[in-house]
Amino acid sequence: MKETHLPRLIHSKQGFGTLEMVIIIAVMLTVAMLFRSSLSQYAGDLIDTVFKESIIEELETADQP
Repeated sequence: MKETHLPRLIHSKQGFGTLEMVIIIAVMLTVAMLFRSSLSQYAGDLIDTVFKESIIEELETADQP
């Protein structure tokens, strides 16, 4: 009975999507670790630009007549 299930087991693609997802996540983590300092600096600069005090003050003065 094991012999009849073997060809079906070999050609089964069950779990194939899971393997692809694991490989994609591993590649993303590797890239993130390699460029950790660059990504951190970019995120910090982006946050500083978005939440800059002068932008908030400009918006407050523009709203007042």
